[in-house]
Amino acid sequence: NVCKHAEYIQEYIADLDNNLWCRLTMIFPATQPRIDLESLIRSETSRTPITSIVGIQNCFIAENKEYRAKTNKDSNDVEYILSTEGENINALMTYYQIFDLRRIYTNNIHRMAQIFGIEAANRTLIREINRVFGAYGIEVDYRHLSLLADYMTYEGVYKPCNRLGLRTNASPLQKITFETSTTYLREALLHGEHEELQSPSSRLVTGRMVQCGTGAFDILTKLSS
Repeated sequence: NVCKHAEYIQEYIADLDNNLWCRLTMIFPATQPRIDLESLIRSETSRTPITSIVGIQNCFIAENKEYRAKTNKDSNDVEYILSTEGENINALMTYYQIFDLRRIYTNNIHRMAQIFGIEAANRTLIREINRVFGAYGIEVDYRHLSLLADYMTYEGVYKPCNRLGLRTNASPLQKITFETSTTYLREALLHGEHEELQSPSSRLVTGRMVQCGTGAFDILTKLSS
């Protein structure tokens, strides 16, 4: 396919086992004026598919500036990051001799949960939420983000923080006070669900003190009349 791409390409040999190198032989007529090989090669390689991975549409290589900052700034040791449009982690793992698989990452939280486990998905969720707020210069306390991520992953699966994710919640009143109150009220009555009044929402809606913060104490100070 590479040889058919341009008439001046006569031979193409590549490392099909490891994809580490390739050799290209090009022939031009002697009467042709000066040829800028660098520009020619850059132009051809940008539009000629050499190899591909299913699920990845494009790739971008950039220097890891954080790595240089953590090490010696004057050092010539440079680390690069490969960013992709699309993902196929299983295929990339076959290139273990090129990539540091300990730091492979995708913002696809479902894929992180499937491949690396729910704890990896939990950390990915925190990182991605932090990036969204960080883009607007908003700083959110890590404890708030970790609490949200824990709630969305504590069942061992990644679930949304909306009315669909609340379906598995044990508190009928917490579900009723969130959204679609009539639906959850009807389901609670039909299935005979029991309310323990342990969640903050259920205690607030019944006029009780929430069992956290200042309401977490059983011993109270006696106030004088």
